[in-house]
Amino acid sequence: IFQVDENDPSFFIYHGTNDGLCPLNQAVEFFGVLNATGVEGNVMRVCEGMGHGRYHHPQYYMEMLEWCVSNAEANK
Repeated sequence: IFQVDENDPSFFIYHGTNDGLCPLNQAVEFFGVLNATGVEGNVMRVCEGMGHGRYHHPQYYMEMLEWCVSNAEANK
């Protein structure tokens, strides 16, 4: 969060409430700093009960894939 600037690419943050490796509040803070700094196009989805690296929510997973495709050129 200390090195975010307006030239950074946008992020799709997909985070579980039971992530034991990276607490949810860190993702929320990062998302807030991205937006406050002027980085546009960020998306954050919080999945209840999900742990770290277990992407089992079909709606969010498909949304993330679509976001990646639509933002591939902008994030070069």
